[in-house]
Amino acid sequence: MRATRRTAAVLSAVIVVVLAGCGGGGEEPVGLATETGDAPTAPSSEGGDEPGSTGEPTSTAQPTPTGPDDGGDQPEPGPTFTQPYIPGDEPSVINLPEELDVEPPDQVGDDEREVLRAVGRFMASWQAILFGADAELSGIEETATGSIRDSLVSFIAQAEDEQWVFTGEPMQLTARSVSVDGDQAEVGLCLVFPGWVEFRGGSVSPYPSPERYAVELERTGDRWVVSSAQEQDAAPCDR
Repeated sequence: MRATRRTAAVLSAVIVVVLAGCGGGGEEPVGLATETGDAPTAPSSEGGDEPGSTGEPTSTAQPTPTGPDDGGDQPEPGPTFTQPYIPGDEPSVINLPEELDVEPPDQVGDDEREVLRAVGRFMASWQAILFGADAELSGIEETATGSIRDSLVSFIAQAEDEQWVFTGEPMQLTARSVSVDGDQAEVGLCLVFPGWVEFRGGSVSPYPSPERYAVELERTGDRWVVSSAQEQDAAPCDR
């Protein structure tokens, strides 16, 4: 389903930021911390207008749930949510999907597909948090564990303090690899953020993509949850 586009307010200037966690820089993506549970770090900023910009950024498309187009079960639409901190007279009202589709690599079995579904649920939670949702609405307590869960919960408070939110189309996720070993699993995941824009404390910046992460999962009872996400060299995602 194509997302509905809404018009954001005109801001006075476009500030180009170099975001942490991009292009194999060895840092975590926004909202995620290291396995030791370090607090999430904010992107750094550099002055200057975006090339070709008039200084008046327009809207980004609003996310809607996506799912596999193979006739199988598709994730149900999530709750309607009004994003905070988006300037303008018209509110940014979106749906928060419970799961994002993850394109699998070739020749995966049922166990691997179950893991990829869990990754899709976790990424939907992370995306919801970046779009401004709280811990309960994002479902992060059910999709992540340990320091990754704690980091994203901490980011919610940081984003509220700094009036920090993102807009854009749903993340596009491609699994380059997936392996399952008993109650442990790992996925090599490419992320694309189509049309993503960062609003932070009254400034607006484009969010770059693609990025690549090694996502680790563990089985808890009868479900998989994400326990770690580490940035990798993004070059394979550019091809």
